[in-house]
Amino acid sequence: MKNRIVRTFSIYVVLIIIPVATLLYQGFRSLRLHREQLESSLISQLEQARAQFRRDLFEKWRLFLEEERKRDYSHYQPTIFPDEGRFFFPEPGAMERSPLQLEPNHFAYLLESSAPSVSGQEGLIFKNSLIGYFEFDIHSQTFYTPYDQSTPFTNAKDTPKLLDRFRNFLNGVIQPSIRDELRLSGDGPVNVRGLLLNLKMRRYQKTYVRADRAIELDRLRGLPPQIRPGTRSSSNLEVSYYDFKFDTLNQSEGKYIYGFRTVIIHDDVRIQGFVFDVLRLLQEIQSMIEPLQPEFGSLVIAAFDSRSGAPLFEPFNVLTMDFNLNEDETYLESYYAERQRFFLTMAFLFVALIASTIHMTRLLTAENQLAAKKNDFVSAVTHELKAPLTSIRLYAELLEEGWAKGKEMKYYRYIHSETIRLARLVTNILDFARLERGEFKLNPKPIKLHTFIKETVESWRFWLEENGFRIHYDFRGSPSINADPDSLIQIVYNLCDNALKYGHSAETPTIYVIIDETDDEAILIIHDNGAGVKKEEEEKVFQRFFRGEDEMTRENTGTGLGLALVEELVTKNEATMKIYYPTAHSGFGIQFTFPKLLAQTDDDA
Repeated sequence: MKNRIVRTFSIYVVLIIIPVATLLYQGFRSLRLHREQLESSLISQLEQARAQFRRDLFEKWRLFLEEERKRDYSHYQPTIFPDEGRFFFPEPGAMERSPLQLEPNHFAYLLESSAPSVSGQEGLIFKNSLIGYFEFDIHSQTFYTPYDQSTPFTNAKDTPKLLDRFRNFLNGVIQPSIRDELRLSGDGPVNVRGLLLNLKMRRYQKTYVRADRAIELDRLRGLPPQIRPGTRSSSNLEVSYYDFKFDTLNQSEGKYIYGFRTVIIHDDVRIQGFVFDVLRLLQEIQSMIEPLQPEFGSLVIAAFDSRSGAPLFEPFNVLTMDFNLNEDETYLESYYAERQRFFLTMAFLFVALIASTIHMTRLLTAENQLAAKKNDFVSAVTHELKAPLTSIRLYAELLEEGWAKGKEMKYYRYIHSETIRLARLVTNILDFARLERGEFKLNPKPIKLHTFIKETVESWRFWLEENGFRIHYDFRGSPSINADPDSLIQIVYNLCDNALKYGHSAETPTIYVIIDETDDEAILIIHDNGAGVKKEEEEKVFQRFFRGEDEMTRENTGTGLGLALVEELVTKNEATMKIYYPTAHSGFGIQFTFPKLLAQTDDDA
């Protein structure tokens, strides 16, 4: 039996663990895949946003550069004649020049507002990042700017200081880089043909200008005219524009990107260009990105950091663009909600499984104990039935063979006592079986408790005295109750029988019967003066088949059903019971409390 229970429990645990483990594995795997898919989808959206922004920015740069290619070479030179005070440029319909953008600490401040040099707003992001324009004389290796002479700045009082700073910047930062790009040395004439071959620039435009205009611009620079009328026409000169070339400068005082182009007017070579402040450009790009940032992440622009993402297009390869998912992970709300539901479900499942496992363990343990007790019960019933039957047979044979001369009455009483014992044993078993099946029927009647109990106990006096017990009555009241007489007899008999089994250790074994009453309750107490019940066994004495001694070593008879049957019968009679501990001596007993009949009738038994 035990092996079968253990095997059943093992199969139950295995059948539970395998599906639960599979469910856990699949659940965690599903959650991980869900998060990976969600993050992959968001990263894909960020990559698309980055690519789209890069395309938009490149388009703005293309339009800006296209307009800068159209800029006339004269825009890199002063616009006002210092001696006449009249505007030389712009002519009607000509493009306005970019103003000088300076600040005392860095070159990123728009000093004078001006119309952008490109149509609409497409190139404003690059326009606002410009420091200024310059022209470089390869022969004298000197810089000229459109801001020389008396350009009408808004805050003209700061013009000399700003121009000095810009010129110092050109001489100290831009000039070494340009000289290195053009491979210029301080000695000897410049090899113009070699310079053009070294730059490897393509010509994208060719125009013609008036010779007097070129000469006036040379005069404005404070130089003797270097351009002479060409052979094509005495009044026109050929002007060739070559593509821009860009370079990057990472200086301690700042980061810059500058571009320059070669302009050839007849046989005179001029280098013209403009400078970007990278910090300002970063700010402009960031301002452009800000309204486009997705809720779940961000696009990030960095400079001179190849680890922070993919580089932008030429000439802005030093700028890198990356994307990040938000640190607060709000984009994973659906994932966290699903994970919480999964964990709550699994928690409830585990609680249910643990509870069911505990319950199953208790059931199997109880089943195992019950099986053991049933085995003990069969042994006990066999023993209980065999003992009185053996005694009855023995006394009957003695009487039959005439060996009991003069003792016939005594042997008859023995036979009668053993018959009562045997009948009560069978009655206990049958009553308990009927209770289990729900077939036990009561026939309650009004009973005078003290009279009924005394008559019942007195009918067993011979049996009790034969076992060495005395009877002591203590009637403190005479209440009447409504109860089934047969079940009440069975209750009293089982208690007396229990006292005979476990109360004989006293010097003078005695069964005490006490009756008391209150205003609405009748109290019956039956106890002995034996050794009592062990503390750890108090809660077990009313369990079925329980006996306080080991089945193999016990000395007392009994089936273990007596007190369990008493509890069932008391409940059926709508009464209550509890263990009673005598105050004057040791022992064990039960106190019963019945509802008292307030009005007694003449039919009381």
